[in-house]
Amino acid sequence: MKQYLGVFLKGFCMGCADIVPGVSGGTIALISGIYQRLLKALSSFDLVALRLLFQGRFKSLLDHVDAAFIASLLSGILLAVVTMANILSYLLANYSPVVWGFFSGLVLASTVFLVRGHSQWRLSFWLPFCCGMVLPIALALTQPGHIEPTLLIVFLSAVLAICAMVLPGISGSFILLMLGMYEHVLRAVGELDLLFLIVFMAGCAVGILSFSRLISFLLEKYTMPVMAVLTGILAGSILKLWPWQFDGRFLLPADYSLAHSTPNFLFVTAIAWIMGMVVILLSQRLLERNEKNIE
Repeated sequence: MKQYLGVFLKGFCMGCADIVPGVSGGTIALISGIYQRLLKALSSFDLVALRLLFQGRFKSLLDHVDAAFIASLLSGILLAVVTMANILSYLLANYSPVVWGFFSGLVLASTVFLVRGHSQWRLSFWLPFCCGMVLPIALALTQPGHIEPTLLIVFLSAVLAICAMVLPGISGSFILLMLGMYEHVLRAVGELDLLFLIVFMAGCAVGILSFSRLISFLLEKYTMPVMAVLTGILAGSILKLWPWQFDGRFLLPADYSLAHSTPNFLFVTAIAWIMGMVVILLSQRLLERNEKNIE
């Protein structure tokens, strides 16, 4: 029982991380020592599991997919998401520059650490890095967040976000933010929009079952190019996180105050930006300490 209470608490920490763009639930899983078990559990939803299900061997099925671990972890994640979604929705409605400042600090620091972590990068790998930058910059300039999402977009966004969630250093909520879906998901959780949430969870399930093996394969066989693209996506997203935006325009703080008729929170936003970088710095230190202990 104590073991699964610990897993629940680790899931809660992962959920808190996953709902904040720039902080990766996969990184939290690594720090807390459950990452390998999580990947193994996700990969166990295979043909063997399907055969056990059709044979009615439910106890063997639960053991095969490590159901107690998955249930404990998911419970913690869901509780964190529901709790944090309402808080973030309120902050975005009333202090949006501060929130985006914090998020931009998170993403900038994450990008720096990912680049530093690949000391073997050669010039040839800057091409996929630059290719990765193109998509978020294009999305930021076209302002996809102003498009009302269809259920198909919700589904596809969930597929992409859940795949990112299991990657250390890449945040699932960051992918939602880049696609212009982040605030829609927060609203759906806060308002319990059941249709939206069912479609979103279906996308998450399809993403995990269909692409977890593909992601593991790509990371194993093409680690450097894949990480170069992912890091480029992070770097390019910083434009999307500019704190002072109004009606699809990127403004200076003073112009934001005039256009929005609200304070620009310049000083508080600067502090939030620094705090975002500090959060990533501390999580990176914990990760490095954990890796040394394993060695």
